[in-house]
Amino acid sequence: MRAAEKINGLSAEVLCRYAVVYSFFDQGEYETYLHRCLEKNPRHPRAHYMMGLTLVQQGKLDAAIKEYQQAIENYPKKDRFHLNETWNNLGTAYPAGRNFAKAKEAWETAVMLLPSDQVAIRNLVEFIYENEQLPESVRVPSPVVMQTLQRRG
Repeated sequence: MRAAEKINGLSAEVLCRYAVVYSFFDQGEYETYLHRCLEKNPRHPRAHYMMGLTLVQQGKLDAAIKEYQQAIENYPKKDRFHLNETWNNLGTAYPAGRNFAKAKEAWETAVMLLPSDQVAIRNLVEFIYENEQLPESVRVPSPVVMQTLQRRG
């Protein structure tokens, strides 16, 4: 990280990477670097994604959903991997808040972005498609997702 800092200075990206490192062992430093990153670049997608993760852990689901939505807005549209990851976690925040239709939409978007994502597929199957407590209208997979899953075998 020090080498990256020498080359790039304390850019928003370097600050975010410091936050990632500290997230494993020092929550205070993690949050400090994350906030510094967002001060430097309020649109930094990874920082918003990480803030969403933190807020879910704190049980602040509405705030987490907003952070995930900010990340989605700011990731490049071609960054399918990070968008998939963010949509999947957004879906996870919704059922905890009891909005299964929104969770389904988020998880189906994640699968469309990365059809090999077994976690998003498992979330859809377990919490939506096979959840008999939900209305049938919510449980029906979208046709595009069904085609994607059928192509995978």
